[in-house]
Formats: sequence, C-alpha cells, structure tokens
Amino acid sequence: MEFLPAGIDVSKLWFDVVVLVAGKPYHSRFDNDGNGFEAFGTWLKSFPQPARICLEATGVYHRELVSWLWEAGIEVQVLNAYRAKQLSKGMGFQGKDDRTDAQALAQIAGLGGFKRSEPVRNEQMEALREVSRRIQQLKFEIGKQRTRLKEPHLSSLTVESLRRHVQFLLGEVDRLEREWLQALKLVSTAYGRYQLALSVPQIGPICARVLVCELPDEIGSIDKGIGLAGLAPKPNRSGSSLNGRDRLPFHCNKRIKAVLYMPAVQALYRSPELRDFYMRLVGNGKAPKVALTAIMRKLLRRTLEVIVRGTPWEHRHKGLDNP
Repeated sequence: MEFLPAGIDVSKLWFDVVVLVAGKPYHSRFDNDGNGFEAFGTWLKSFPQPARICLEATGVYHRELVSWLWEAGIEVQVLNAYRAKQLSKGMGFQGKDDRTDAQALAQIAGLGGFKRSEPVRNEQMEALREVSRRIQQLKFEIGKQRTRLKEPHLSSLTVESLRRHVQFLLGEVDRLEREWLQALKLVSTAYGRYQLALSVPQIGPICARVLVCELPDEIGSIDKGIGLAGLAPKPNRSGSSLNGRDRLPFHCNKRIKAVLYMPAVQALYRSPELRDFYMRLVGNGKAPKVALTAIMRKLLRRTLEVIVRGTPWEHRHKGLDNP
C-alpha cells in the first residue's frame, strides 16, 4: 500500500501538520486536545491515500496525540529531537517555525527506513516513571544544598536554613520511594521486573527502580537495551586521516547510564570477579574510566538478561559474586 508522507510539529496548545501529495505540501493546524484530534482525523480522510507520520518527541505534549494515532490505526514514528534537527539541517531546512518543522518531518517520513514507534506506555507506568524522575531530581537538589553547606563564612541563619531544607528533601525522598514501591506492586509485570533486577549482584533498589522505569516495556534485543543507555562504543574512523578511539554515543538515556555508575564502583570492592575484570582491562592499557564503563555495561547486560529470560540471576560459579 502506498502512503503519503506527513509530519507533525507538536506544541503545548496546538500541532501543525504537513502532508506531501506528489511533493506538494498541504498544511493545517489543530488544537492539541480531543476535539483537535477528531478534526485532524477528518482532515486526513480528505486525502486519497493513508498517511505515514513522523513527529518529534516533545516531552509530555505529544503523548496523547500518539496514543490517539495508535488507536486510529495510523502509522507514526516518534523521532528523537536531536535526530530530527540534524536530519532537517541535512535536507537544507534553515528557517524555523511550526510549519517549516512539520514540512521537514514530512520529508523525513518519505525518506524510507520508516520504523513504527511503540505505543505510549500505559498511565500506570508513566506515573511510576514520573515519580522515579522526581526522586532523582530531589536527590540532585540535596547534593546541591549539601555542597552549599561546605562554603566558607556562611551565616548561622543560612546554615540552619540549608540544613532544614536538606532534612525536608530527605523526608520527601523517603516518602516518595515508599509510595513508588506501593504503586509498583499494583503493576505485576513491572514489579516482576523489579524483583528480577534486584537478583543481580550489585544492583540495588535505586538502580532497579530507575531501570524498570526507563527501559522500554518491550526491550527487544539485549544489545538494543545497551545502546539505549549509551554504553555501546561506536567507531570513530574515516579513511586514512582519522583513526580515533571508539566513543560512547552522547545522545542516549542518561538516567540509565548515571544510575549504573555507583554500582560499578561498588563492584570493585564487593565482586572479586568484576574487580579482576577491571584490573585486567587497566593492565591491557585501558583508561580507568573506560574499564569502569565496561563494568557498567556488564551489569546492565546481566540485568537485561534476567529480565528478558524471566528468571532470577544464577551464579555460574560458586562464590563468583558477593550479594
């Protein structure tokens, strides 16, 4: 079946749509709500062929639209904002407004290699992820306030205010973590993943929480999950003029990468196997940071394996890891 390439630029109050028919752009704008979705569906039916849509991820503003498109049976691909921007530049789009962005996305939809995006996660999982991210935000704020406490010559009133603020934030984090766990138990699939992640040595409750919330419901291949976390090195070579070291991709889910750092550090003290692995890499000339990243990748791979397999971690050799 032939499809018409279409692009949607989503904003808070409305979304712009451009459909390409024989290369000619047809543009319209709709409200970003239920009534706007229905009007958009009616407008699409006026074209002779079904549309295949590309849109750019815009935080929370595109979720309801994507859900509606899935329920309506319309194929949609949600692009990472950086990827959409780079593709637009590569096609020569220089100006920036809602209509231009929608037209660039329509051109991308017609390039080929269209990959239909997975449906938006259900409301329970979205709520769990929002709470998990809120917990991490509060912990980051606690770190900032504790750093401020180390500044010299602070007045006593400032010190007391900072301490009260830290205590309040600690209490809020503790309350949210308890409520998050209670809400998780109501989602049996996610709670099962959480328990499986906890069975992996060095993976604690904080890391398991972030992994359960940030990993997609359908992980697919383990390598895909590692790539999502930005822990799969990419080549950095071109012809005979460039022969650099492999690099980790910059654009990834940084929350997954960040939460694996401390478990990897602790593994150097708690896991003889991983410590030997680290020392072997360093002995072969790898930088300490590169060797630590390899441990992060190994921990994520083990966690993905138990989740995909659906059974807890099993020690391959007695005494391999200390729980």
